[in-house]
Formats: sequence, C-alpha cells, structure tokens
Amino acid sequence: EGEGEGEGAPSVSAEESGKMARKRAEAHKEAGNSEYKRGRYDAAAHEYAEAMALDPDNATYCCNRAAALLMLEQAEPALNDAQRALTLDPKLIKAHSRAVKSLVQLGKLSDARRQLERAFEQVEGASTGLQSE
Repeated sequence: EGEGEGEGAPSVSAEESGKMARKRAEAHKEAGNSEYKRGRYDAAAHEYAEAMALDPDNATYCCNRAAALLMLEQAEPALNDAQRALTLDPKLIKAHSRAVKSLVQLGKLSDARRQLERAFEQVEGASTGLQSE
C-alpha cells in the first residue's frame, strides 16, 4: 500500500487536490463566460487564463480564451490558444473555427483554407458544426 504515510495529517491527496483545482477552474470558466456575454473580453480572457492555469489539459478553456482574444483583435495569441486546444482535442470544432478566424484576422488566408481542410479531415460532420460558427 504505502499511501498511509502521514495519516491524520491535514494534507489533501493529489487526487483530491486535482479535483479541487478542476472545480476552481470551472468556476473561473463560468465567470469568464459571464464576462464574455457582457462584452468584457479582457476580463473574460483573464478568467479563462486562470482556468487554464488550474487545469492546463482542458481544451475548452484554451478555446474560450481564443474567442475572447479574437474579440479583442489579438489574433496571434488567439491562434496560439486555438492550436493548443487542438493539440489537446483535435476534434474540437470550435477550436478549428477559432484557428481559422485567427488566421483570417492575420491576413493568412491560404493558411486559413488549409486549417479548414484539416478540420474537415479530422472532424466527422465538421461541415455542419463549422457552418454554425
């Protein structure tokens, strides 16, 4: 077993610590969503960044910050976030869409077209999901 060391100490297991971090990250995401809906994109991006710091493997948080950054016309960091989200979840349609929007904002239309082609290859049914974005 070996995990009983330090029993009775007020410490929290790594699993419990991870759960608490994910719960706090989700709260930051919800706060970011509220700020985004109010048009406060700087504040939204900050909340999503806090969520990303607490749960760096969650593609949705990267994708959400990309959306806020796009609204602030910060296409380069938005593209970085979208690409990070795609590394974590290659089938995340919104991440493909945000990568394309970032590339368009940057004037990289050929790259945007290639990104769309990758999205269609990687995501089954992406055409309907991307059309709604």
